[in-house]
Amino acid sequence: TLADDDTPGFSTRPVDGNGGCELVISYPYFERKQPTCFESECTYVEMGKAKLTNTKTVEWNHGLSEIIQALIDAGLVVRKVSEHKFLDWKFMSGMEKGKDGFYRLPKH
Repeated sequence: TLADDDTPGFSTRPVDGNGGCELVISYPYFERKQPTCFESECTYVEMGKAKLTNTKTVEWNHGLSEIIQALIDAGLVVRKVSEHKFLDWKFMSGMEKGKDGFYRLPKH
């Protein structure tokens, strides 16, 4: 069984600087009571093509250790945890689609 989840990298935003794109932490990483709210007409699925009617998104952060520990506490046997430098969708405008169909940040 495979679990796919966003990474802490989604708490960052791209900023041009030092001759390239840097990722700057823009949102809280660890859990907190209040949610982070966003307004957007688009979804990450086919970014920019489909328009949403309900544009408000409310999100609560959960650190990787909290997520993994909850799975273990529920009885799931975790044999491997890995992270990747690519995504199935274009999370940031500067990401480039590779020949394999996955999106990556440009090398700098």
